Amino acid sequence: MNGRITKNGGNVASYFLTPQGNVIHSVTGPVSASVLLEEAKWAVDLYDNVKHEPGLRRLRAVASAHHLASLAPRSGQDRKVHELLMAQPMPGLMRVYEEIFENVLGEKVSEVGPLMVEAARQIERAKRANRPILFVLNEKGSFDVPQVPLLTQQVLNEYTLITLPLRAAPALSQLTGQPPFESTGKGGTLIVAARSDCTQLASVSGWHDLATLNAVLSTGWMDALERKRPETRHLIRAERLLRKLSPEGTDWGSELMRRLRDDSPPEREIKVDRMQLAAK
Repeated sequence: MNGRITKNGGNVASYFLTPQGNVIHSVTGPVSASVLLEEAKWAVDLYDNVKHEPGLRRLRAVASAHHLASLAPRSGQDRKVHELLMAQPMPGLMRVYEEIFENVLGEKVSEVGPLMVEAARQIERAKRANRPILFVLNEKGSFDVPQVPLLTQQVLNEYTLITLPLRAAPALSQLTGQPPFESTGKGGTLIVAARSDCTQLASVSGWHDLATLNAVLSTGWMDALERKRPETRHLIRAERLLRKLSPEGTDWGSELMRRLRDDSPPEREIKVDRMQLAAK
């Protein structure tokens, strides 16, 4: 602000990554815009110079660049970063972020951070596969899903399962851009069925109320099937499972089968088409 650096909140580390997710450089602590831009240009120039080199030669070139930079660092932290990336050139972010945050910045890494990284990966996979997401938030930090009846488990398998401690809820809301999840009751575990974009559809507190849990699972899966209809054989399998699982599934299955019949051409038209093809 007004040319001065103002620290607001916790410490920070910025990372410059290759398209493959490898760390080419890192800047620690709050820095001015001009310093961050200068470091970004250094990282981009370094990557442009080495990206066409064979693997081992590329790593040696990156290590050499960090060695030279460590001889004239901006600060002690800057020197430590260059020395680390000289010893471990182009590592994966998950391999070095904790070391940089704790050993360079002297901060303690929150356990929520790695959990959010993994949650982001699972959410992205769910989006690509158009799978509903089941968030399980537990205040005790126990993430084991208890044994449930086979039918419930079969529908549970249609979800991307993301388990987190309840204290991670604010970070999850920030990650997804969605309001905090709402619960319909009190309990140690909050179970939320959501779309692949993390929009909440239904929730239940705890695993003990099997009827409500089945209704929640049905709601999320039915929504996913409606939003992107799979092949008919997969729909028929889903209809059979959902009919057995909950009353909501029974109503939805009846409506689905009616629509499938309406969408199918009459048998007479099918026979005429076959005769015309045979004539050709």
